[in-house]
Amino acid sequence: WGLASAAVSADADTDTNVLRREEVALFQIFLQKLFSQRRKTLRAILKTAPPTALNLPPNVRAETLTPTTILALFRMMSGIINAK
Repeated sequence: WGLASAAVSADADTDTNVLRREEVALFQIFLQKLFSQRRKTLRAILKTAPPTALNLPPNVRAETLTPTTILALFRMMSGIINAK
């Protein structure tokens, strides 16, 4: 299974809830990390606690997050993602 489709907007500079073209490759890697190990918490998958700015419980799972929250998490963590 994999990512069936992705919506990318070239006019995303004004909308923070839209994936920007330059984010696509890393975002796909991030999604694969989040959803490749079902029933694991974000803390276990990311090897760190989710940023406190998102007010997520420590035991939250990726499948319970909204797309907007996933994008916000990606953007907050993009500086520390190890894209192996």
